[in-house]
Amino acid sequence: MFTGVSVQRNRKIVPLQFCCFLCNMNEQLPDSEERIQSQCFQWAWNAYPNTRGLLCYNLNNSRNRIDGARNRALGLQPGRADMVLYWRAVATFFEFKTPTGSQSAIQEQWQGKVQANGFRYHVVRSVPEFQQLFTSIMRYG
Repeated sequence: MFTGVSVQRNRKIVPLQFCCFLCNMNEQLPDSEERIQSQCFQWAWNAYPNTRGLLCYNLNNSRNRIDGARNRALGLQPGRADMVLYWRAVATFFEFKTPTGSQSAIQEQWQGKVQANGFRYHVVRSVPEFQQLFTSIMRYG
């Protein structure tokens, strides 16, 4: 659940509490990449409010061929990690996988490119793993 945004309701400003669209999916999709990513994002949002807006989702899957062509023309890179954290002048990439999931060849190629250029890249398989990693980044950079 996210908090901190206000809306006007019955002429009063009240805190808006909402859950991202994947919250309901969490119950329906056990061990899915989307569930792991959603829970990790929500945890970071609440545990480290100073990183809000700095942990970003990357659009990876277009809705259809037309959107896919448009997104590629705008610079969408195939294989890009699911999320990126911009923190203290460093970009850290996160790819979310189930405990048994594996990266595609194009994802491995993209990982190699960004790591060869000095960026951090992590394949995350669980919420506790993400929490430990994120906390370490917050403490030590």
